[in-house]
Amino acid sequence: MIVIMKIYHQNVYVFTCISALLYALSLIFIDTLWFCAALFIVPLYVLWLQKSPQLSYKVGFLWGFVTYSLQTSALLLFMYERSVSFYGFIVPFVTLFCMSCSSAVWFFMMKTLYKVSLKIRIMLMVGCTILFFMWMRSGVLCCLVGSLRGYPFSFPLIPFFYKSICIQNCVWNMGGYLTLVMLLFFQLLVAVKKYKICAVLLVVLGGSEFYSVQHQKKEQSLVYCIAIPEVLAAGPYERAVQITELIIDAQFNYPKVHIFVLPESIFPFYEDDEHRLLLRMIADACCTENYILCGIYRIVQGKRFNSSLVIYKGQIIYCYDKKLLVPFFEYVPPYWGDMLFAINGVAFSSGGSELKEEWDLGPYGKVWPQICAELFWSDAQVSAKVIGFVNDSHFSCTYFPKIMRAYAYLKAAELKQCLVYSSYTKK
Repeated sequence: MIVIMKIYHQNVYVFTCISALLYALSLIFIDTLWFCAALFIVPLYVLWLQKSPQLSYKVGFLWGFVTYSLQTSALLLFMYERSVSFYGFIVPFVTLFCMSCSSAVWFFMMKTLYKVSLKIRIMLMVGCTILFFMWMRSGVLCCLVGSLRGYPFSFPLIPFFYKSICIQNCVWNMGGYLTLVMLLFFQLLVAVKKYKICAVLLVVLGGSEFYSVQHQKKEQSLVYCIAIPEVLAAGPYERAVQITELIIDAQFNYPKVHIFVLPESIFPFYEDDEHRLLLRMIADACCTENYILCGIYRIVQGKRFNSSLVIYKGQIIYCYDKKLLVPFFEYVPPYWGDMLFAINGVAFSSGGSELKEEWDLGPYGKVWPQICAELFWSDAQVSAKVIGFVNDSHFSCTYFPKIMRAYAYLKAAELKQCLVYSSYTKK
């Protein structure tokens, strides 16, 4: 990469595209190219530290367009496959435009820093970069959905969590942004060719990571996420039989486990008769001391809810309705009119506060249910173990479920809680 930089030292567009591609590839090919996340800012540092930089908001827009068009390709394909309206294709392009404009503002801010001294400029560059990623993670979609929402699946630390690298060392003050500062300064050292300092930093971080993992307390898990087959039965009776068989197999293979978790919308049927059928089958098949946690759909007073529940001794003892819905997939923001983008043409209602947000599972302690988007977008601080119900079967692109899982690891470190992640995609 250094050789390429020397050849194209005056070409700002080449540097910009190299940076954008490194950033995008670290997420799309997260299994093999995850390390690119430790290098993607280096080409930009080389540009920003030049005496006569050629940066502009146009270059920033190009950076955002290249990297986020690749990163959000899974969402574009999802809308192509699932949208019930032609207007559904507008959403990914508007999202991409908002992201590209945000990166254009980021580059424009960088261009205004060249009148200050080099040391102050470096500090301001890192600060502006942190603000940019904070905005992307927490607020970039606000114009699209009418509330403060971001796109968390492009956070630069995600590839490291997928590979379980530096998780123990992460300083989760300010939502992990102090750790991001360390990553940015590391890339700055690479850009100014301070390779010896970089090597020392890597040895220190790697050694402390090894030490912390070796001394980490090992706890026996009481929770098991039931593996879901690739093909699920279509009808309610057939699906109930299949779920019951999965639970029976899990109980046989893990006799010491007493909490079994199935993912979001594992039983996507609304009627009470269908729910009673599932409960009756589970009651006949399950050990009376076991808790079954699963995702389900239900109707209350004509409103449809994406819910999760706890089954114990054949009875529903807790139920929770999803509150933080996915815009355009589960509901349509009000000012978008009658254009319905929801999956299968069905829009859900947001859950109220009348249901308990914390489940007491007796001798196994309390857990906090989070259904898909709530796990990724919610900023709530929890005081109990987190159960994440996720449906990642919608995406035909195999890389996006991996990013979702890696971000769940990041959230667990951020919340400082044990997190059980139940999804359809096997790791």
